[in-house]
Amino acid sequence: MGGRSERPEDIPAVVREAFRQLRTGRARPVAIEVAPDVLQASADVASVARVEVARQEGDPEVVERAAKVLGRAKRPSIFVGGGVLRSGASEPLLHLAEMLEAPVIMSSSGKGAISDRHRLAQSMVAAEDLLPAADVVLIVGTRFLQPAFSTWGPRDGQTLIQIDVDPEEIGRNSPVAIGIVADALWGLTELLKRAPRHNGSRSSRRDELADAKQKADTRLATLEPLRSYALAIREAVPDDGVVVTDLTQVGYWSCFGGFPVYEPRTLITSGYQGTLGFAFPTALGARVGAPEKKVVSISGDGGFMYNVQEMSTMVRHGLNVVAIVFNDNAFGNVRRSQKESFGGREVASDLRNPDFARLAELFGVEGRRAESPRALQAALQDALGRDRPGLIEVPLGEMPNPWPVIRAGSRE
Repeated sequence: MGGRSERPEDIPAVVREAFRQLRTGRARPVAIEVAPDVLQASADVASVARVEVARQEGDPEVVERAAKVLGRAKRPSIFVGGGVLRSGASEPLLHLAEMLEAPVIMSSSGKGAISDRHRLAQSMVAAEDLLPAADVVLIVGTRFLQPAFSTWGPRDGQTLIQIDVDPEEIGRNSPVAIGIVADALWGLTELLKRAPRHNGSRSSRRDELADAKQKADTRLATLEPLRSYALAIREAVPDDGVVVTDLTQVGYWSCFGGFPVYEPRTLITSGYQGTLGFAFPTALGARVGAPEKKVVSISGDGGFMYNVQEMSTMVRHGLNVVAIVFNDNAFGNVRRSQKESFGGREVASDLRNPDFARLAELFGVEGRRAESPRALQAALQDALGRDRPGLIEVPLGEMPNPWPVIRAGSRE
């Protein structure tokens, strides 16, 4: 998506169109091309009005059919992704889930759609137990990619209902019985209006869902020290603080279910794109967008070095982020894969790293080192209290393979 400006006077309209594309349908990058001679030219131009985009509404008749199916369901489940957060649809989602007595399974991008303190909140790890038992699954604002390629994903006899703002995503990864092309907030609000007329009685699933959550927590607890380090970070960061995770072991453990999230948009991941080096620069952007919040990034040594120079940006612009760097002196996931899949032959996966805490100090960032979960919690609490740019290096040995736990049953 994008546009091109060939004269200076064209630029305002092209920029406005770019923002219209950016804010219409599924969020995606937009590019504007301006030639160097056009950038150097001048002209009188008029400013353009702010782009206001109406929420995309779906077909009311299709929503009514979906409401009937959900109302008659005996064991419904809801699976949500980042589209729910982008549309601000947490409130109708929660009310609908409570009415249906339906667990809300949140993808890595959907974490925080409802608070993990709520009895209906469930992780991707718990989905292995919950989705096969559902008779109806409502899928909202997600590609539904991992379930579609897992042994515990959709099965014969289940009815899938999908709400997505992008028509190309409806049924893309799993065939659906009912597809609603609409903004998540509009779709969930309409379902909440219509479902009560069709809703039958259900027994409480409190004990069943508590058991599913406990089983997931037990499986996740086998991944140490990932669990202890992630929960140390959770203890230090306030409920509304923003945590940005990279492709690193503690990040994987966190975004696939282990890290409790209590408010929308407070756990940010690179989603299915899997972008190494994503966390630290994104955390700087999060601090610009929410300067009143505490912001923490979780990186491995390899990922952090992709954007190490942005420590200068952090200091120059007073972006008070705390960067946590887990250092195992390797591209740890690559090294493990080489050992497991290529007879132990390692190629270009080890790293010669700087002293990260000292390097931070040279940039003007407060550098620290923490060698245990308890030390990390204390260091992070202190760093967040100072509200200045900070970095905490955590030296590690070889970490366990998280995938058999956090992506159990994957057929990818």
